[in-house]
Amino acid sequence: TDGMQITTETELEPSRQYACVLWLEADQPPIALKARVHEVKAAVFDRYKMSLVFEALPDGAVERINTFLDSVVDGSVAQQGARPEVSFEDP
Repeated sequence: TDGMQITTETELEPSRQYACVLWLEADQPPIALKARVHEVKAAVFDRYKMSLVFEALPDGAVERINTFLDSVVDGSVAQQGARPEVSFEDP
């Protein structure tokens, strides 16, 4: 796991690094990380599709992200009503 794609209403600056907070599970603390915007594309309905590359992941983050993605694939996330969220700040 070295990055992710997101859609958002706000366009982030390409090549810029951001401090990110990623909420995956409602019963777990968020993951704080740094990511660089790799690519930005205009998306449907005035939303931007962006590729982010992780630059600094805390210990255990890869396992949590992979476990979350596995739960998306097997459908258990949909059953729980979980929805990941991410926020951005200047580092």
